[in-house]
Amino acid sequence: MTSYEVWCICVTIGLNVVVSCLITFACWLIVKFKDVRDHILEAAQDGDKVTHWTDGKNVVSLVLGLLSAWFTSNLIMIFVYNKMFEVGPGGLMLTMIGITFTLLGIAWKKP
Repeated sequence: MTSYEVWCICVTIGLNVVVSCLITFACWLIVKFKDVRDHILEAAQDGDKVTHWTDGKNVVSLVLGLLSAWFTSNLIMIFVYNKMFEVGPGGLMLTMIGITFTLLGIAWKKP
């Protein structure tokens, strides 16, 4: 194994550990503290104290967008590890990045 491959694997593992720890910490905060749950609920409701279909859709799009970003970063590291800097893998990456930002854009769209 070359130092390039070791570097790629270490960065990928480090990135995944950090993201997993952040997700676990966020879930722990939501379960443990009622104030956090209330704040998240109020933020999802656009400040009108009523839950609408669009509020739920925006939250789901936000979660899917963040998970898609995580998946895309892992896919990028696979391509970097294998030195796949051609047009085909680049097109796939642009598609995945487009999907990620579409989901995040839906989540932050103001009604």
